[in-house]
Amino acid sequence: MTSPIFLYHGSTNKNLEKIEPRAVTVRDVNDGQVVFATPSQARASLFIIPSDDSWTNKSFVNGVFYHVIADK
Repeated sequence: MTSPIFLYHGSTNKNLEKIEPRAVTVRDVNDGQVVFATPSQARASLFIIPSDDSWTNKSFVNGVFYHVIADK
């Protein structure tokens, strides 16, 4: 398996200058410091919209990513 040439990180932070591992995650409290990144620009773009996910749904079907936003 080859490593991707680029990884993408989506963020709501418009002033992001440096991507650093942080211990802020909702996935697993035991993860420690992490950086979330993906070889897919489409997948990373799902995370540029500010949301606590209580009124949105992000996923993909057959390789197509989608982001459904409720009427909040």
